[in-house]
Amino acid sequence: AAPRIESRINELQERLGHIRDLASVRRLRLLDAVESQMFYAEASEAETWLREKRPLLTSTDLGKDEDSVQSLLKKLEGLERDLGAFQQTVGRLAKLSLGLVDRGHFDSTKIGQKQAQIEKEFNELQTLAKEREKHLLESKKVFRFLRETEEVVEWIGDQTAVAASEDYGRDVEHVELLIQAFDTFLSGLSASEGRVSSCIKSGRSLIAEGNPQGKKIEVKLVETQQAWDDLKELAHARQEALAGAKQVHVFDRTADETIAWIQEKDATLTSEGYGQDLETIQALVRKHQGFETDLAAVKEQVESVVEEAGRLAGLFPDAKDHIEVKHEECVDVWSQLVEKAEQRKDKLQQAEQLQTYFDQYRELM
Repeated sequence: AAPRIESRINELQERLGHIRDLASVRRLRLLDAVESQMFYAEASEAETWLREKRPLLTSTDLGKDEDSVQSLLKKLEGLERDLGAFQQTVGRLAKLSLGLVDRGHFDSTKIGQKQAQIEKEFNELQTLAKEREKHLLESKKVFRFLRETEEVVEWIGDQTAVAASEDYGRDVEHVELLIQAFDTFLSGLSASEGRVSSCIKSGRSLIAEGNPQGKKIEVKLVETQQAWDDLKELAHARQEALAGAKQVHVFDRTADETIAWIQEKDATLTSEGYGQDLETIQALVRKHQGFETDLAAVKEQVESVVEEAGRLAGLFPDAKDHIEVKHEECVDVWSQLVEKAEQRKDKLQQAEQLQTYFDQYRELM
């Protein structure tokens, strides 16, 4: 009986050992199942987080001005910090999945695939974050360029209003003040040219960088360059117009002085009589001869005015009518003076001849 009992004992011990082995395997499998469930739970949370962040990084909203772009950049900075912190979660999942796969977990294939998918999505988010940062910085540059361009174009508009002025002064002194003020204006334009050039250079650089808003930038560049070129052309035209206006005002002054001179001579001519005796008449004749000598200087001045009128009328067609009016006025008063001088000369000669006859007659009587 003893051998039989011993045999049964050995059999029971073998069965107990087998059960223990099975329990141990079961325990390990249960532990693997718990760890795999922990992995899948964390992986699910990770995937949810990644899905929530993706729309923020694929958004087409690049702002509507510098302030809104800056706000979006700040949000992106926060998201990038979150991505940096989330990298620890990805690392923890990688460590957990690697341990399961190395132990030959029954679901190691799916676990490895899940981990690879999470890492792929995470890497995609990092790439999207960099791309969004790039696009936002490009957008910020564009909005800065557009703002600077608008400011420059507005400034050019203000300067154009000054350069387009049609005030050419009332007289020589006034136009000289206008010329002095405009010279200061031109100095300001010259000093500000760097601002315009910098704006245009900035736009060219954006286009060279391949900015997505290249066409819009090009339109603004053309608009700005055209406005600047128009302003410089207009300023040059006004500078020349003011110089011409000064010449016309100088001509006006010279013509007015000449006319006044002629009128003084006319007043002198008409204020004197013709004498009552031969001696007085002959004195008046001699005085008139001196007057005619003085007229030579006046004639030279009139001829100078006439010559200058012709020259200015050719140079400044817009002022031609005004110049011709002054020219005709000067010539008219001169012609009248010459005619009156001739008439006085004739009358004095007649008076001298008549008085001589009367004196000779009295002597004969």
